[in-house]
Amino acid sequence: MLAVSHVGYIAAGWGIVLGSLALYGLRTVRRGRTLAQQVPPEDRRWT
Repeated sequence: MLAVSHVGYIAAGWGIVLGSLALYGLRTVRRGRTLAQQVPPEDRRWT
């Protein structure tokens, strides 16, 4: 008798979640860099 395994579904779920978080983080960092370039140098408090 074969055992039912849900490992594929669990791995796919983790892959989708981690991939989505990585894409969201990359998009957020790139957007922040774009917006930071629009701020005049004298108003940049983080540098």
